[in-house]
Amino acid sequence: MANAKPLPPVDYLRECLGYEPETGELCWKVRPLAHFPSVSYMQRWNNRYAGVIAGCAIETGYFVVRVGGVNYMAHRLVWVLHHGKDLDAGVEIDHINGVGADNRAVNLRLASVTENSHNARNKSTTGQRKGVYLLKGTRARPWNARIRVGGERRSLGCFRTEAEAHTAYCVAADMFFGEFANYG
Repeated sequence: MANAKPLPPVDYLRECLGYEPETGELCWKVRPLAHFPSVSYMQRWNNRYAGVIAGCAIETGYFVVRVGGVNYMAHRLVWVLHHGKDLDAGVEIDHINGVGADNRAVNLRLASVTENSHNARNKSTTGQRKGVYLLKGTRARPWNARIRVGGERRSLGCFRTEAEAHTAYCVAADMFFGEFANYG
């Protein structure tokens, strides 16, 4: 997910949100009058939201937080709050364990769009394991292993079992993707 919109300044975000690195949760702070059009609006907002966990999960498994009338991906807000700066263009935040709701600082790292895609989960419809596909009409070696590198799909061979094909995928993923390899 490339940076679709610039984030508010870090000082503003720190006035709005607290971040707990151990849990990855964002929590609304008591916000100052400068954030609101009136004292009564500020009081109502702070009475209702201050101390409450910010954001909600969306269907993709990520969290979204609405700040200043704009929705932001929670992991981007976490990055800014934890590191004190926004992301450069073309840089994404990768969830190391592949769980989009896990916004602990230790689970987030910078990645290119390509590196982030290497860490994606299994999308195979025929095999239960990433990089493995069942070849119809083939009996001797029905399982094919393949990997996409630099936009090009490469076959890693055909195997007797799904486990053998998956092992071939894992070896290739380590070789091509290094720390961003995901075997799931």
